[in-house]
This record gives sequence, structure tokens and C-alpha cells, in this order.
Amino acid sequence: MEIYLLLSVFLGFSALVAYIFERAGFSRIAGYITTGVLLSLFFAEILKANTEFLNFFSDVAITLLVFEIGREVGIEKIRKMNLTPLIILGFEIFFAFLFALLFGTILKLNFLETLILAAVASFSSTAIVFSLLLGLGLSEKTRREILMVMVLEDIYAILILAILPSLRLGSLDPTQLIRLLSLSILITTILIAVGITVIRRVFIWVIEINEPGVAIILGSAFLFAVISRSFGLSPALGAFAAGIALSAHPKNTEIGEYLRPLREMFLIVFFVVLGTEAGMTNIVSPLLLLAPIIVLLRFLAFTSANWLTTGKSLEESLKIGFTASCVGEFGMVITYEATRLGLVHAEFLTLSAFSVILGALISSKLSRNADNYAARISSAVPSEVKTVVDKISANVSRITEGKASDFVRETFFRILRNVLVLFLTIALGSAFLYISDLLLPTLSIYISIVVLSTIVLTIILTAINTRKHAKELCSIFVREERSGYVLEEVLVGTTSISLLLISFGLALLTSSNFLVAMVNRTYNLDIAQFIVLLVLALFFAVLVIGYIKLKRISL
Repeated sequence: MEIYLLLSVFLGFSALVAYIFERAGFSRIAGYITTGVLLSLFFAEILKANTEFLNFFSDVAITLLVFEIGREVGIEKIRKMNLTPLIILGFEIFFAFLFALLFGTILKLNFLETLILAAVASFSSTAIVFSLLLGLGLSEKTRREILMVMVLEDIYAILILAILPSLRLGSLDPTQLIRLLSLSILITTILIAVGITVIRRVFIWVIEINEPGVAIILGSAFLFAVISRSFGLSPALGAFAAGIALSAHPKNTEIGEYLRPLREMFLIVFFVVLGTEAGMTNIVSPLLLLAPIIVLLRFLAFTSANWLTTGKSLEESLKIGFTASCVGEFGMVITYEATRLGLVHAEFLTLSAFSVILGALISSKLSRNADNYAARISSAVPSEVKTVVDKISANVSRITEGKASDFVRETFFRILRNVLVLFLTIALGSAFLYISDLLLPTLSIYISIVVLSTIVLTIILTAINTRKHAKELCSIFVREERSGYVLEEVLVGTTSISLLLISFGLALLTSSNFLVAMVNRTYNLDIAQFIVLLVLALFFAVLVIGYIKLKRISL
């Protein structure tokens, strides 16, 4: 009887609170989460007694949510996407990790806690952004561009969900960990490949909009989720692959509407469950002080990215930033999974819930009077700064969306490939250092010299190659307009040296434990503090070099 009562209270009370929130101009999702927090204060014992039932609902809801994202995204939208949403997402991720590293260091968080903190700060709520954009009077092109950023955020979130189960095994020795990660990458590739080839064709041939068709669709989604979980990955990855497969169906939209009531019921219960989980933890936590900072971070990241890359004015970028200051519920989904896996403490779920609620309230409030607030903030920015940024933004927008966009996209992905090669080299090299020290301790010092030399050589060669691509990219600015030299000086002059310094810093960070242990064992010296200072100095040098280059540019 308690389960029926629980479901009745969940659905009835959440409908009432969501209605109140919606009438006040706020998000229904914030209302559902608030419902859960309130229920946790009165039904704590019943909730604890039905944990298994609530976990089942949560698993089904996550699977259906991610399946729907895959269905909505589709492979065609990804193929037709221009660079602007990718650049904006890059800004968001950079700001989020910078924030997480800074406050993670201050609060002495471990690596996994820092990663989850970055995840909380990386997303905006797609549902809230979509509803707020309609009231801002923005063009269809702008709305489509922003929603594409939301889609990329969802894909990024799914990738994080996919690797969470592997992170739980971080105590394994390096050999097992590398094998597990390699298997994860392989299974990920196979699932997506099978989804967009074989299963997609089966869906097109077999599925009709009726009960048997829905049964086949849901069965495929859960089957892919089970396959993904059986290999140590998150079920979300399999569901996403199944959703992409369904996106090619000629009646994809009608099928989505057919599935909507089922999905919505599970999601309502899921968001209430998230609120109850957050409410049953320590509500008075120092981590909650970060919630307003996370909301501010979302606003700054989205505003600056739009202003610098899309050719929009500062006022228009500010209005877009108001909508994106709502913290995404996907951060809660990731935090919830990380909590269940034992990766982080429950206080992180409380922080995530509070950030979602606070972000929904603030973004709704700012968007109601967006023109007035945007004009006030814009008037406080010096006109000289606005002139330079507007010029840079116009150039970036022209080459990413104009005739040269194909060349720009190709060159951009070459640079991105170089960065990925660097990260992969650093990760594999660092892992090899630990493996050699584990298996061949007597030869580890000689092996480390070879491995570190290889890493350094790869970093230097990749930085040189990246500089060449950056120069090719800047040639478009120079060819079309003299103002292109503004970006050429910054981009070419700083890309290679910044990449060098950042790569050296990452290499030191990933191999720091090995280096400290080896030097301590060989020379009886503790160099831990020295490595920390050296890494900070390298990252600070990147900022200084960028500042000096900007100062040398004449307006």
C-alpha cells in the first residue's frame, strides 16, 4: 500500500507545486525538484523503505530521457552543424573546469569530486532555455543555434554518464584500468555503429505507429542499455545509440509524440526522486555556497561565448546569457549516478539540486525584463572594449558561417585532432610510467627517460603542426580584411606556445605521483610542492602571454 500512496503523493503534489511554479513564471522541473525536497522532510522513512522501487523508476527514466535525446538529435543534425555551437560548448567546458579546479583546490576536493563539480557547472536546462527564448524576440536562426548548443551539452552529458561506472574502478592497477577504458571505447563505437546502420534500417522497415511498434522501440532501447551495462558502461550510452537509430524513421516525430506520456510520467517521478535524495542529505553544507557562483558562471560563459564568436551585439548576447544561466538538470542526473556509484558524497546532489532551483528562478526573473537588464550591463562596459570585441566577433562569425566555412571547419577539426593526440599521448605515456614502475621497478628510471622524452617530442611536433593550421585559419582574415591581423596576432602568436605550456603542465599533473615517488626513492627528496608550483607557473604563463599579445594589438 505504501508504494501506491507514494506514487499518488509524488504525482499529485508535484502537479500542484509545478502549477504554482509555472504560474509564477518559473520552470516546472524546478517545481518537481522542490516537491522532492519538501517530501523528504515528511516521508523520509517511507522513502528509505522504498529505495529499490525508486531506483527502478530512476533507471527507467534516465534510459527514456537519453533515448529521447538520441531520437531528437539524429545523425543528420550533427552532420549539418556549423562550428559556432561547438565553440560555445568549448567555452562552457573551459569555464566549468576552471571553476572546478579553482574551488576544488580551495575545498581540497579529490579528482572525482572536482570532475562532478565541473559537470554540475557545464549544463543549462534545455527545457527552460527553449521556453525562455520564445519570449525574447530572437531570430529563428539564433534560437536554432542556441538549441544546437543544448543538444551538444546533452551529448557531452551522455559521454560523462558512460564513463562513470569505469571511474568507480579507479583503485585498479594501471594495466586493468587501461584494458577497461580500451574496452569501453570499443563497445561505445560498436553500439553507435550498429545503431546507425543495422538497427536504423530495421526500424524503418518494421516499425509502425502502434502498440507493437512501441514495444519494439522500447525493447530495443532497454536491450541496448543492458548491453552497455554488461560491459561496465552506463546504460545511457546504449539508449542513446538506439535513439539515434530511430531518428532516421520517416515518422520519427509522430513516434516521439506517441511515446511522450510514458516518458513524462517516469521523468516527473524521477525529478521528484532527485529532490528527495537531495533533501535527505545535509542541507546545511559549505558546498551550497557555490550554487550562486555556478549560476553566475553559466551566465558569463554563455554571454562571452556568444559575444566573441557569433557577431551578435553585447546586449543580444546578454539576453541569451540570461536564459542560459539556468543550471541544467543533467548535472543532477550525473551527480545522482555518481552518488549511487559511491564516487562522491550526497552533498554534491544537494548542491546540484539547489543550483538547478536557483538557476531556474534567476534566469526566469532576468528574462522577464531582459531588455532593461541587458542595456544596464552593456552601458557599464567601456565603448573601446565593445568596439574591439564586436570587430573580432564579426570576423569569427563571417569565416565560420560564410563561404570559407568548410575550410574553417576542416582546419578547426585538424587542430582539435592535434589536441586530442596530445591528450592521448600524455595519458598513455603517464599510464606506461606507472605500469613500468609496477612491473619493472629496477628499469623504471631508464624507461621513464624514454617515455618522457617521447612525450616532450610529441608535444613539440604537435605544437608546430598546430601553429601551421592556425596560420592557415588566420589567412582567411588577412585575405578578406585588414582587421584580420587582430586575430592573426593573437591566434598564431599564442596558439603554439600556449599549447606547449598547457601540455607540459598536463603531463606533469598526470605523472606527478610517479615522479614524486621516483625522485623520493632515488634521491630522498620530496618534490611534490615544486611540481605543483611549476604547473601553476606554466598555466599562469599562458595567461600572461595572452595578455601581452593582446596589449600589443593596436585598436
